[in-house]
Amino acid sequence: MVTRESTALPKVLAAIEKAGYEVEKGKLEVSIEGMTCASCVQRIEKALAKVNGVTRATVNLATERAAIEFTQGMASESALLQAIEKAGYKAKTIGTEEKPADADERKSAAFKNERPAAG
Repeated sequence: MVTRESTALPKVLAAIEKAGYEVEKGKLEVSIEGMTCASCVQRIEKALAKVNGVTRATVNLATERAAIEFTQGMASESALLQAIEKAGYKAKTIGTEEKPADADERKSAAFKNERPAAG
């Protein structure tokens, strides 16, 4: 998981909320194809953290998904998807593509095709 704790953004957002204003936050869940290891996860989390307005990005290798929290108006869905694709992976917003069970079946089929034949 990557957060922007080391930047000024969380402090600015906290100051705005402390002053009595609401900061509109967004959450996006994304399906990611092409990850094979923990380095892939880190690469995607770092790419998302570089997008202006992202406050948190968590990528799960096992489920092939990312959960992204961002400030509305600073980051857009297309910018987040482009950051993942620029890092070398395919990304789709959840709800517009396959269900988790479909992803499990696809991974299982890929695993069976990669195993050497017995004999």
